Amino acid sequence: MARNGYKRISTKEDKEIVSFVSLLFFQWMNSIFKIGSKRPLDENDFLPLSKENSASFLTDQLQANWNKERANQTRPKLWKSVIKLISVKDAMIIGFTNALYSISLLLQPLLLGYLISILMSAEPKKNNLLYGCILALCINSFIGALGMHHSAYRCELLGIQISCALKGLVYHKVSTNSLDQRLRCHLFSTKKSTANPNKCNANVTQSNARSSSYNPGHKYWDSLWQMTSQAASIKTKTA
Repeated sequence: MARNGYKRISTKEDKEIVSFVSLLFFQWMNSIFKIGSKRPLDENDFLPLSKENSASFLTDQLQANWNKERANQTRPKLWKSVIKLISVKDAMIIGFTNALYSISLLLQPLLLGYLISILMSAEPKKNNLLYGCILALCINSFIGALGMHHSAYRCELLGIQISCALKGLVYHKVSTNSLDQRLRCHLFSTKKSTANPNKCNANVTQSNARSSSYNPGHKYWDSLWQMTSQAASIKTKTA
């Protein structure tokens, strides 16, 4: 991580377009896994971070939602602004994949019970029906596993996005309060030059300390950015 700021993860301007099969089975991660098996990964090995997954974009979007909420409501709720960060596409994908996983869990014991009843039956076994039941079990397990993995991936990525937006909102709020405190102390000192500025200086020092704890160069923000870039690089756009 650069000392004076964040380095660009990738210099490629073009976005990689992956097929539906690659997106379904996470095959676009194969190149990163191959590189990681040969040497330690660095920042340039990861996929480029898209604009909609950047911390600045998410923070600005949450700030805009919060400003609208404060303007339209007498008692604004922050959670309503956070909910608006969730796109319809993400909500539909999470709902659909969860539904697939739930249906798979319901069908699995039914198919397995039916297969056991066929095997334990005294009547002559129908091979076609037996093979069909086994094939249905395999397909059902496969679809359930895909639904579980995609749902977990989308939920975790969405959680990281909301976390970055909230932390960015708090950082901007603390920075604004710190600037206001400095301006008030400056005006106070210019109007009353003979007054004791110790109290004002103490407030400024305390405000600076709070602001520095949210400095984007802090190691906490470095690790947060690294986590965000790794998860958000996974979200490549299909054609």
